[in-house]
Amino acid sequence: MKPSLIKISLFLLSIFFFSCEKQKEPIIIDQDAPLYTLLNPKNTKLIFKNTSIETPKRFFAHYNNFYNGSGVAIADFDNDGLADVFMCGNDTTNRLFLNQGDFVFEDLTNKARLYSDQWSTGVTTVDINNDGYLDIYVCNSGPTLDDNLLKNKLYINNGDLTFTENAAAYGLDDSSYSSQAAFFDMDKDGDLDLFVLNHSLFNYSQPEKGGTQRDFDQIFLSKTEHVRKKSVNTLYRNDGNGKFSEITEEAGMFKVGFGLGVSITDFDDDGYLDVYVSNDYFIPDFLYMNNGDGSFTDHLASKASHTSYFSMGCDAADFNNDGLVDLLAVDMTPADHFLNKTLMESMNVNEFRYLVNNKKYVPQYMFNSLNLNRSKGNFSEIALMSGVSSTGWSWAPLFLDLDNNAYKDLIVTNGFKRDTKDNDWQISLIKRIEEEEEEGKLEEIYFSHLDSAKSRPVTNYIFENQKNLTFKDKSKEWGFTVPSFSNGAAYGDLDNDGDLDMVVNNLESMAFVYRNNTTEKKKNHFIQFELTDGKSSSRVLNSKIKLYSGETTQLVEYSFVRGYLSTMQPLAHFGLGELNAVDKIEILWPDGTMYVMNDIEVDKKYKIDKQKVQSIATTTEEYKPFFFDITNAAGIDTFKHQENEYDDFENEILLPHRQSTLGPCVSVGDVDKDGIDDFYIGGGIGQSGGLYVQRVEGIINSAQSSLTQDSKFEDTGSLFFDLDGDGDLDLYVASGGGGEVQNKTDLLQDRLYINDGAGNFKRSIRGLPKIASSTKEVNAFDWDSDGDLDLFVGGRTEPGKYPLAPNSYLLENNNGIFKDVTNELSSDIRNVGMVTGSCWLDMNKDGRKDLVLVGEWMPIMVFHNTSEGFIDGTESYSFSNNIGWWSSIDKGDFDNDGDEDLIVGNIGLNNKYHPSLEKPLHIFSNDFDKNGTLDIVLSKDYKGQLVPARGKECSTQQMPFIAEKFPMFKEFASSTLEDIYGTDALSEAVHYAATNFASVYIENLGDGSFEVKDLPMESQIGPINDMVILDFNKDGNLDLLVGGNVYNTEVETPAYDANKGLFMQGNGDGTFKAIHKLEEAGVFLPLNVKGIELIFLGPVKRPSILAVNNNSTPQLLVWTKMSNN
Repeated sequence: MKPSLIKISLFLLSIFFFSCEKQKEPIIIDQDAPLYTLLNPKNTKLIFKNTSIETPKRFFAHYNNFYNGSGVAIADFDNDGLADVFMCGNDTTNRLFLNQGDFVFEDLTNKARLYSDQWSTGVTTVDINNDGYLDIYVCNSGPTLDDNLLKNKLYINNGDLTFTENAAAYGLDDSSYSSQAAFFDMDKDGDLDLFVLNHSLFNYSQPEKGGTQRDFDQIFLSKTEHVRKKSVNTLYRNDGNGKFSEITEEAGMFKVGFGLGVSITDFDDDGYLDVYVSNDYFIPDFLYMNNGDGSFTDHLASKASHTSYFSMGCDAADFNNDGLVDLLAVDMTPADHFLNKTLMESMNVNEFRYLVNNKKYVPQYMFNSLNLNRSKGNFSEIALMSGVSSTGWSWAPLFLDLDNNAYKDLIVTNGFKRDTKDNDWQISLIKRIEEEEEEGKLEEIYFSHLDSAKSRPVTNYIFENQKNLTFKDKSKEWGFTVPSFSNGAAYGDLDNDGDLDMVVNNLESMAFVYRNNTTEKKKNHFIQFELTDGKSSSRVLNSKIKLYSGETTQLVEYSFVRGYLSTMQPLAHFGLGELNAVDKIEILWPDGTMYVMNDIEVDKKYKIDKQKVQSIATTTEEYKPFFFDITNAAGIDTFKHQENEYDDFENEILLPHRQSTLGPCVSVGDVDKDGIDDFYIGGGIGQSGGLYVQRVEGIINSAQSSLTQDSKFEDTGSLFFDLDGDGDLDLYVASGGGGEVQNKTDLLQDRLYINDGAGNFKRSIRGLPKIASSTKEVNAFDWDSDGDLDLFVGGRTEPGKYPLAPNSYLLENNNGIFKDVTNELSSDIRNVGMVTGSCWLDMNKDGRKDLVLVGEWMPIMVFHNTSEGFIDGTESYSFSNNIGWWSSIDKGDFDNDGDEDLIVGNIGLNNKYHPSLEKPLHIFSNDFDKNGTLDIVLSKDYKGQLVPARGKECSTQQMPFIAEKFPMFKEFASSTLEDIYGTDALSEAVHYAATNFASVYIENLGDGSFEVKDLPMESQIGPINDMVILDFNKDGNLDLLVGGNVYNTEVETPAYDANKGLFMQGNGDGTFKAIHKLEEAGVFLPLNVKGIELIFLGPVKRPSILAVNNNSTPQLLVWTKMSNN
């Protein structure tokens, strides 16, 4: 061999390590066997059962986290190539199990000198002294006030399977109520700092005693400084001399919380590590963005629209392979209807508003939160769409590729020792306290009553990644079938076979050890990496590893504190599916440099020593966005829509979302005939709309006295059109509102403003007939071919009487005076439904444009334009059974076949109802309690029966007879809709049933028939309230830009707020490429968007997007790619 080849070979050997096992008997696995096999502890010798021993003086009432369990760590503590296991215990001592191979472990706790008598919670591994051996940091907490029992422990690995406790010497013997800890280099100085996640001993608001969140601050502030400090997370700076200094307050992290989960990663890709904290109870999660100067700022409110309420564990990983780190935090909502209605407390409306309006917290809902990173740490929360929103009392969420198919799946552990959240149990406890309480007997009664709380172990969850932003429950099929109270969990390759095994720490039962059978099934390839910097792994922690192979890209972070109280094996694992080669690997080191590997063999584990490879400087991916926000520069941020204060839910308690917040509207047109677009934005009640015109000096407000005089109206819809044929654009403004305008018909009259030709408007008093309906949609078309524009005006809502259909109108233009001809031309249109959108399109190829209508609780309706009027032809179309909460419609030739297709916006798939043809979402409206007002009942299918979608408490507030008829929650939860409301009352009710909440593309097949197809999944994460259609990039294909949110849901339903705006490039065949990265698209419309219009700016007519937001300022985005025009 030539000397140069010898040198190269030795170099490769210095960085690549293929982990081979000595020959052993192969494990034979049936191809139909589950993915995971639960191993018998008698065989594994990993004998561990965590316990929490209750006594009358030491139980749940003394420590809110009494049943929260402990964590687990997987790491190779003796550097023998086998991953060992460290288990934490509460009233069980911590234990170290040495991996002997073949899933056999030896308990080395006593020999290793790791015995503990403390209440241990979380465990973290770190090579704190850079000697090449992993040390152990254990967090402690528990029902105690003794600082000595609370102090965290740092066990230094001596290299001989013994450990020496040395936390105090490092300054890390934190005596707070600690949950977990994570080492990370916060300031990029090359050493690891420490974040300790702490929790308050109690929820000081004391809800069990009738207290509220408003009481928390006062009670907490009355505590001593020593007690308060224990409830605050702690940040330690590594001073570089073997000592750490506590810098929590100066770093901006001194905030009380109930921390149960922590994820550390660079969410916004600025090169600095950020910290996410998931908080239990009503304290919102923290999203500490790293300022780059040793300090942090909580940016949760600007980055996330809402979070979980009872946040438990969390994990951060790129689950959809787009190169951005996503985030999941879990809550405690059961998926099962009966359990949901018995175990979940109702959201207190007043407290919810207090936290949002007074405390300025982000809204919090009792569901898991899956935050899709849209770039720069801006999140869209999509758990309801993804199918992972409700997993019971959950603890550890973990993203990992279980079946090596190149997509990360999801595991969620769950279970709570006693059902203390059972509503009937809580009622009986309160009753017993009231009946039996004597001086000093409260704790005795509480402890005695705990025995009556159900102890109900449950199975953990496995979700398979469906590669389309959704997951499928595979728990039974993949081997999670044993009920338990599972808390911390960790994954690692315990047998070095190329797939990820699991260890789960259970409360009151033996720990689980699961063998992954993927490799034994000879299914899919893998590749793994271990990183070091010399002997130590400390300086490579939080490296990012990117894999490229063909069209497949993956990102795995070298970060291992994940889930709940646990630490994963220090190993970067990639499943590859059927790929038998990897084109390129990029390892992005924490210091900003990068190491690149090309043409890598698969089914191997590579050990990369940073000191032995040549790294290069990294380059930041620079996007040239399609759009750019010029709102501030254009000066239109001076207009802010002002929503009037009105509580729709005070009288309509079971209303799914407010009807009083449907504005503003927006319309674009050249009102002064200078060849440049101008625009109108509607106002709220008490606020006049604004007319804005383009001038050389920019966009200016054109004062209009006629608009100012009409400020009493709420503008919900508008349209520029030439009503009198004089060549200028006149203005129609629709008036609307919710219950605040009920029985106030004078506030519902639509208005018509006549243009004098120079952009000055005067209201026409005689131009419109009397309109006493809350309207929104206005669409002009000369349906009678007499040379002037007639109007369709859609009724949006019947104020205070949801979901009754308001009046809609066909208005015939007679020389600029409109006549209501609805009854003459189509009486079916009069009360067609809650109309949100319309368009004119020749559907049946007879040469006449037909009227297509969409709305809330409506099918997509077609009224054929005939010589006799408008005839309902809906049933003749294949889409007639698609009943949705439709919110918009527009047309265009998206497949370039010469005819126009339809885009119809809906509420989207990111909702808790998921209606279908087989299982619709029903609504019934009737005076069920005979008190003279309409009541609303939402209903869904459960085991073949219709059951109420809303809970007993809020249903009782609307209809008090329910509490009398069903005193116990379990009675209500086990009752059908007929049991509760009666067959006759339901049959007499107004009844609608929604079958499809997806936004759709409806392809015109050219022969009068149509085919419905869902729009890309990225567009389904939120409502599409409006859209713009244009071939922006001049490639011959129509593109689509959509936006919209519905912030104003009832408090138990997460707001539909995930749509941050989406640009979709048309492919010319009716399909679209969604540009979901906000940074790449340049589209960021995160507010309560109600309208979007295309506007051309300036003499060059630059295409731009004008979006209007409820109770906020508008936004103006310009197309940046004029060179393509």
